[in-house]
Amino acid sequence: LITALLAHGADVNARLTKAPPRAAGTQFPDYLLPGATPFFLAAYVSDLEVLRLLRAAGADMTIRAKNEATPLLAASGGYLRADYETRIPEADALATVQQLREWGSDVMAANAAGETPLHAAALAGLDTVVTYLVEQGAVLTAKTKNGRTPLDVASGTEVSTQLVVRRSTVALLKKLGAE
Repeated sequence: LITALLAHGADVNARLTKAPPRAAGTQFPDYLLPGATPFFLAAYVSDLEVLRLLRAAGADMTIRAKNEATPLLAASGGYLRADYETRIPEADALATVQQLREWGSDVMAANAAGETPLHAAALAGLDTVVTYLVEQGAVLTAKTKNGRTPLDVASGTEVSTQLVVRRSTVALLKKLGAE
């Protein structure tokens, strides 16, 4: 379908002007998606086949969402990885992050809130992605605009009415040198 749409003139770099319709859930938070491109959305759901197809069709992987999030940040755990909702295996997220890095994505590119891909991976509890990002030069002491490091994020982030704590990620970040 994507190939057919592109063959009929669809804009490979079209940007969402508003949040897409949805029935429920948090996988695509309404307020975070405006400005996202098809490439960004494919990164967010770790669809490597679609990413490769869009890139071959000329997609600009440097286009950020309205909140300045990059496709790498989206692939690194996105904005919220609700464990009971996601069907994206951690291995797929890691493979997508690795591919985006091979294509030149910056591990330190932050969104408007100062969140880096490492913050996203820490919030999501994606330990393999955390390890890879640190190996690729992500800074453990990077702070968001409200002063939170990836360790702070993993140690406890309030999401709706729940406190999300990523114990294995906290231990991993400390092992990697976070204080």
